[in-house]
Amino acid sequence: MLRQYRITHIVNMSCEYENAFPNEFIYMRVPAKDTLTERLGPWFYNIAAFIADANKSDGIALVHCQQGVSRSATAILSSLIINERMQLTTAFQLLKSAAHEVEPNPTFLKELRALEKEIHGKCSLEKLTVLDQCDEPATLDWKESIAIILASAALADIPYHKHTKELSCIAMAFDNVKASTSSTESESLLTDFLIAGLESFGGNTERDLRARAALESILAVHLPQCGIITPARLQEMLSGILESESFLDFTMDVPRATSWVKELCQRVKEDTADPGKSTVATQSKD
Repeated sequence: MLRQYRITHIVNMSCEYENAFPNEFIYMRVPAKDTLTERLGPWFYNIAAFIADANKSDGIALVHCQQGVSRSATAILSSLIINERMQLTTAFQLLKSAAHEVEPNPTFLKELRALEKEIHGKCSLEKLTVLDQCDEPATLDWKESIAIILASAALADIPYHKHTKELSCIAMAFDNVKASTSSTESESLLTDFLIAGLESFGGNTERDLRARAALESILAVHLPQCGIITPARLQEMLSGILESESFLDFTMDVPRATSWVKELCQRVKEDTADPGKSTVATQSKD
């Protein structure tokens, strides 16, 4: 049936389905979840290039997810904005006319508006879906930065150090509280940082493991290399966080968080005792 429609390329946006016909079509897979913590932005230009390649070879690209409502719609809209230089509102109306049920989730719409602003210098604020918050793209902060880095690691094992802008934002946030005379402020930020990462990736899937490896590398490798926090201080703060009320409340929902922080604390302690034998998870810099 796909051959009847001259389909040659397939973009699989689902984490639920493997590529069904890998020997018959050219595939690109983005194993994304349709959640508010997922980030598709790092994939927009790759998706657009893949679809453009299909068109250049006189082929047609099929884009699908699980229900054809949010993830695949977001991929198509990003391609229209990049390849056809459409405004988001125009692209959405065009897609809606062909598939009435499309409804990217609010996080994906924010990412699409950020893409639109990057390309056109401004973004559409017209309400596109029932849940659309019609927000201007927010200034990058540490929470969005960690979400982008971990989602990229979870989706495709993209090394954390590739996100230089986001890492700078995270480093700045920790640097701003570094000079505080009270350790409470630093520990509060670290607690919030851990919760922001572990609430979405506290499980035991390959996605979770890749994301937590990136989180560990940021804390135990990047921040010490920037001179923002010493391993000894990080170990001390991690030990204190395990007893904090906010973290204990969080572990009621994500029980694995306690063991992960304890293991990280132990690895940091071992690395401090023997710097030449690092046990902290690191990602390839290839």
